[in-house]
Amino acid sequence: LETYLEDPDVSDILINSKEMVFVKKFGKKLRIPIDFRAEENLVKFCYKIAAMCGGKLDEANNAEAVLTDRERNLRIVISLKPVNVISPTICIRKPTTRFSLQELVGKGMLTQNQKDFFIDAVKNRKTIVIAGKGGSGKSTLLGALINEMPLDERGLLIQETFEINPKHPDIVCKLVKTSDNPEMKDYTLFELTKIGLLMSLDRIFIGELKDREAMDFFNAVYTGHTGSMATVHANSAEEDIPRLILLMKRSGTDIPVEDLKKMLLASLDLTVFMNDYEVADIQEVRR
Repeated sequence: LETYLEDPDVSDILINSKEMVFVKKFGKKLRIPIDFRAEENLVKFCYKIAAMCGGKLDEANNAEAVLTDRERNLRIVISLKPVNVISPTICIRKPTTRFSLQELVGKGMLTQNQKDFFIDAVKNRKTIVIAGKGGSGKSTLLGALINEMPLDERGLLIQETFEINPKHPDIVCKLVKTSDNPEMKDYTLFELTKIGLLMSLDRIFIGELKDREAMDFFNAVYTGHTGSMATVHANSAEEDIPRLILLMKRSGTDIPVEDLKKMLLASLDLTVFMNDYEVADIQEVRR
């Protein structure tokens, strides 16, 4: 697999069985000539990866594991029998976030006109949320947009996996940290977002809005941190708004939905929908 791990265009390595292995390159899935020869070899490989990443894996109590290879910035999901019926599987997600906007134009993710539009949007401090399914290129685009932030501004980037490594010199990067040990303090996306508001920032960037941190993110934008950006799972640019309101309600706020919607519409400028590593739609939010 080393060749594919080193290929900067590969975003995913998908091992479905001992001889059925695929990679994804900018949204295109390709079968590759990898053969573990026996399921026993694949099982051993699963355990080896788990051990290298410091994770727990066994068929009795931990048949599924979500792991992080911090050295290579990989997110790995391993599933064993009996949870998996046919074969053990491994899904490896690689960061493809080193590209500039111009490079993404060359790879077909966006057009030259869209590139120019995004550059103006970032410089004019437009708040942007990028939507799409998993593996659609949201983080790749977010990483390129972050690097367009003016050099005299300061930002905070919060991620669950260190996928985006900004080139901008004044961006603080934080990672979510959770543990099964009750004596260890958890640093959740929610907590890191709240702490970030105390750090003399111009903009906040969140790798993926998943829960109640959406409320603090948009409250930060509403109170001065314009030009912030985040990604979210949604099926279209239009579905961003109801999806984000749902996440904001998870904060436990008693603010009525209509007031949350007004706050969101006053804070958010652009929603972008990604589909298979292409910018499929850009919507300007109407006040």
